[in-house]
Amino acid sequence: MCDRRAAGGVLAALLTATALSGQALDSARLHHRADSLLALWREANTFAEVQQTLREDRRGQVGRQTRATAALRGENPVKAGDLMVIADFPDSIPLREAARRAWAILASTYAGEATVLVSQPIRLAVMFANRQPITVLSARRIRKNVSTEELERTLLGLAGQPRVDRRFSSWLGNTVRPVFDTAAEQSAVYVQLVTAGAAAATRCFEGSVAGCSAALQLAEDSEFYLTAFDALQRRTAVAGARSRQVLEPTALATYSLCVDHHVDSACVGFLHGIGAGQVPQPLSSQARNLLVSTALSLGGVDAYDRLMADSTAPVIARLERAAHAPIDKVVGEWRARIIAARPAVQGIPLRGAIVTLGWVGLIAIGAIRSTRWRLS
Repeated sequence: MCDRRAAGGVLAALLTATALSGQALDSARLHHRADSLLALWREANTFAEVQQTLREDRRGQVGRQTRATAALRGENPVKAGDLMVIADFPDSIPLREAARRAWAILASTYAGEATVLVSQPIRLAVMFANRQPITVLSARRIRKNVSTEELERTLLGLAGQPRVDRRFSSWLGNTVRPVFDTAAEQSAVYVQLVTAGAAAATRCFEGSVAGCSAALQLAEDSEFYLTAFDALQRRTAVAGARSRQVLEPTALATYSLCVDHHVDSACVGFLHGIGAGQVPQPLSSQARNLLVSTALSLGGVDAYDRLMADSTAPVIARLERAAHAPIDKVVGEWRARIIAARPAVQGIPLRGAIVTLGWVGLIAIGAIRSTRWRLS
């Protein structure tokens, strides 16, 4: 009997050891597989980086060859920084000043990426009467009497903008644009703060940095309408988002509760259902682009490179990294610049006021002489 028990114990011990050994082997196998996958991912990532570097090097080599060829051909290229412009009649347009201005904006906005944008020369063909046919089909046609500002805008447009990762583009609503006329754009955003119809924009105008952050949607919250709008503004947003005639019965019931019966929870539910992309924005992408421009100006050299260094980071962290400053300082500086750009109030000319008063007087006299106003 004892022998049987001893044998059973030995067998159980062997089975347990085998099971533990199997588990150990499975764990070791899983660890080995994980290490292999990590190694493969690192190799793939390294390969992708090498490919990107080779593409950039190839693009740079092609650009340098094209620039050298242009110089050898005697095409008299105009250079400003890394920007090269080739025009067939360069002295007939304000090209040197326009190129200098365009490069200054590109370099201050995009840092190292500016060089990549202008790796190829920009070609222009000046249009005037009785000129020979244009042989370079890729050349951009330019009027002979073009202004410096128009030519600067054209060069910036031809240079283009660097691609922006999806997360940042989703918040910004576009790529990062160079600000050509800073005063005009800031003035336009000032008008938005006054007329936007969003509670957060009003708080921002009154001096609240938190209100500015909410109006600029820095939290990247798809339900920004909870903090950017008040109940009346949410109801207005719902009324403007859809027409009753196109709504399904369920959505129509929620719509009616919101618009007709002023139930804010119904408004919130309706806005949640249509998605953030169809809800009116508290401020436009122009306002957010000016915020990016403010961060870049505070950050100085390589600010754009820092902004785009980590595509997975939150927008707030990226703006802080670019500006070398906390987000409240960036937003506060943005607001100060917007408020300082208040549009000038256009007064009525004196002569026009006198004429207007004269017409009002004549109309008043005519009305008094009318039989409708005479006492019987």
